[in-house]
Amino acid sequence: MKWFRSIVSCVVALPLWTASALASPQEEDGAKEEAQLAEAPLDEAPPSGDESAPELGPGTDAPMDAALEPASGGATENTDWLRHRVDLLDELTFVRDGTSLFNPGGSLYSNDRRHNSLRLNGEFSAQLPQGMTIKTQVTSALSTGRETVAMFSIRELYGTASLGDFELSVGRKILRWTNGYAFTPAGLLEPVRNPSDPQDRLRMLEGLEMAQLDYFRGDHVYTAVFSTNALFRTPEQGQRFDLAMRGNFLFNALNLDIAFEALVSNVKNIGAMTASYVFGDALELHGEIAGNRGSSVVYPRSILPGNQESLFGADYLGQLKLNETRLFLRYLVGVNYTLPWGTNLIGEYYRSDEGLSVQEWERFLAQANFSRDQLATGQHPPVFQGRSLPALDLLQGLQVLSRQSIRRNYLFLRAADSWLSEQLAASALILVSMDDRSMVAVGDVSYLLRKGATLYARGTYITGSGTSEFANLGRRASLNAGVVLSF
Repeated sequence: MKWFRSIVSCVVALPLWTASALASPQEEDGAKEEAQLAEAPLDEAPPSGDESAPELGPGTDAPMDAALEPASGGATENTDWLRHRVDLLDELTFVRDGTSLFNPGGSLYSNDRRHNSLRLNGEFSAQLPQGMTIKTQVTSALSTGRETVAMFSIRELYGTASLGDFELSVGRKILRWTNGYAFTPAGLLEPVRNPSDPQDRLRMLEGLEMAQLDYFRGDHVYTAVFSTNALFRTPEQGQRFDLAMRGNFLFNALNLDIAFEALVSNVKNIGAMTASYVFGDALELHGEIAGNRGSSVVYPRSILPGNQESLFGADYLGQLKLNETRLFLRYLVGVNYTLPWGTNLIGEYYRSDEGLSVQEWERFLAQANFSRDQLATGQHPPVFQGRSLPALDLLQGLQVLSRQSIRRNYLFLRAADSWLSEQLAASALILVSMDDRSMVAVGDVSYLLRKGATLYARGTYITGSGTSEFANLGRRASLNAGVVLSF
């Protein structure tokens, strides 16, 4: 572990020293302005989304989103010191369930075939004296179906103070360090995106509690972040403390943007690198890589040899690879290209060594089949909330499937365009689990009725073999229709 930390330190320190020698003091204001614009969620389009999309791992907006989102008529109010935008979304969802090894005959759970969701999203930014700013994002929602569920979330709430070449931010904040659109291997402290909804249309992601210090020198930015979730975690979850460092180097003359990152944590240390290169006005290439020795990911114990005919209950999950010495890598390569007539195309390949291998996946399914057989005997009494051990194992297996990148290789493709002066917009994406060829396809269309009022429709279809990843999520298709009012 000592040599790994030394390598990470050198990877971060060397470019910091080199770039500081190249930086020009006259360019500092421009770098600070670019960094502030990159973290301005008030400029994003309002959501027009799909709560029924498979929960493959929630996520945040990518840097290129502004060019990809459909016209929405979102209004941002400005005063001398206050900016705000409020979006009201009302959406009707229709769901068609599918078969799953982890939900035999739909006996353990079923989705509402029809439900309605009403969501209110607010974003506020207040400019205070002495170069201080307070920003917040809040979301409240009311979902009605077989049950009525209400929620309220403070997604961000932090203050920022400008101190010459330095900028200090303290509070709950969503970081945006990655170049990835659907996947974020180098987003060391970012919330994990949902690859089937990478723009987080429903604004479901929340930031971390942190103190962030940025130093602007020319076109380069050096950042240190200390984060802990202790304030919002239960005693059972324990406390996690993270110190992240990042050097971001922008070389305008070369159209090149590179960043080096390191995370020191009481859970696991990680090193990462991102890069993007722009060709002209239409083509951008991006990539990133992250690595750590051992994995802090929680795995089902059924992936271990000899556990395929066992029932686990509360012991179903564990950090099985935490103390391994081998290096686990996560990386992506992607392209963003705009065709001459305006259609935007995005493609990304993502690979994670922390996903299940072919043998581990087969063991995972074998234990699910064993649990199904045990459930069918009816001989296991309830042990928790009316559920037997076989039922608990199957339901926990479904939760594992809902995580991002439970397998190792994924392909993401997206196309988007707009017409009638951006009044009409449409997009389509395909997410493929390349290890088993299962697929999620999503298409949406939106129409701007007038400024601040948008109608939209969105459809999701999932396909794959009976032993594939996406086909076992328990949902086959969904259709969403709604309206977004922005004021």
